[in-house]
Amino acid sequence: MLKNRRNPAPGAAVPGTVPGGAVPGKTVPIVVGAVLILLTAACSGGTLTQSTVTGTGAAVISSRQDQCGTVPTVAVKDPDGAAANLPAAYQTGYNGYTGTVYTSRWDDWKPATRGPYTIGISISAETNPFEIELLNSLKQYLSAQSNIGKIITLVSSNNASDQLSQFKSLIAQRVTMIIYQPLSPDAFTSVVDEAAADGIPSMSVLNTTPDPNTVNLAINGFLQGAEEGSAVAKAIGGKGTVLGVHGIPGVAIDTDTFVGIRAALALCPDITLVDSVTGEFQDSVAQTAVGQYLKTNPRTTISAVVESGPMTTGIMSAFQEAGRSVPTVADAGAEKGALAYWSEHRSSYQGVAIGNGAPSLAFAAVQVAERMLAGDGIKVSDIPLAPVLITPGNLSQWVSPDWTFSTQGTASGPVSSLVPAGLLNAVFSR
Repeated sequence: MLKNRRNPAPGAAVPGTVPGGAVPGKTVPIVVGAVLILLTAACSGGTLTQSTVTGTGAAVISSRQDQCGTVPTVAVKDPDGAAANLPAAYQTGYNGYTGTVYTSRWDDWKPATRGPYTIGISISAETNPFEIELLNSLKQYLSAQSNIGKIITLVSSNNASDQLSQFKSLIAQRVTMIIYQPLSPDAFTSVVDEAAADGIPSMSVLNTTPDPNTVNLAINGFLQGAEEGSAVAKAIGGKGTVLGVHGIPGVAIDTDTFVGIRAALALCPDITLVDSVTGEFQDSVAQTAVGQYLKTNPRTTISAVVESGPMTTGIMSAFQEAGRSVPTVADAGAEKGALAYWSEHRSSYQGVAIGNGAPSLAFAAVQVAERMLAGDGIKVSDIPLAPVLITPGNLSQWVSPDWTFSTQGTASGPVSSLVPAGLLNAVFSR
């Protein structure tokens, strides 16, 4: 359990749980790789500065009440200056991005033939509506391209070994490009290198693979979490206990999102984060897990809930079953059912949602793939996509009046919402 201390002494570590659900009551330093995040009392805009340290890399974050509800800023690891060379308007999307950005290995690549091209798709599983929509949308948008002749789709059913074998089979079939959603990104470095050696570019979506030979197109998990945390802090007035629901501990989007959540909530000395619950990115699992937590902690008042992926309707259902009022749930993924609940209960429910719909991610991936196939020269290894914060002001763009609480799937919103005008021109040379 994380309790933010009021005005800690300089250099004092803020205790927190490790990603994946530590035992409540047992604390360890917040870990962010080998990076020390330090927020000094002299900061004027809630800015976090970053420097490399040895050892555990425990984060030291001091809090100021006047910064509660703001989004902290963390520099990206950019050894080649690839992100720094982009227009300032698009550098904001790299805020806190936990991957390392390199000059792309594919900046001078173009296919050996004029097509039609064969695209391989490798998805880790179809266990929730987001993954199903991601796969279906990828196939839909790729099929609409006149230069795509064949699409080979492989699904591994949440087995990393099977997915690695499937990835290798796509290499053996000499596809033109591979778009993949890695279950275990670290394990993919060897096959990504193998594909690159054969002249086959790969694009990792949703999760990031730590290898400069791939192109990472992913939601900026840190920024997603920081936006969640800051919005929730505002919604509850900077005070209370916040329940954190992990998706799959160890998966990049889960880890990165909770790093961002902690960084934002650490600016609020009167907020306690308890993130000992895991929902496996599935509403039914999240409902059971949250229900069990509420049952075993009947005297704990939960002011809000944060999560790393679309599990919101399951979380809400758990509170309803327990006879408790539904608190603000930071809907990471903008579930249709949760947005419908928010829209219906505008007068009594203060919603928070992050728009990063699967169709929008698929649309962005196909746009990048088409520019690469055209030989436009991608400049950077990583393109983190800034999620859209959904507010009462833009809720109508994301919710349909015919949706109900039981409507399945995630809202895409404007399909180009993750690819703002000019972004592709900024990250491509031609």
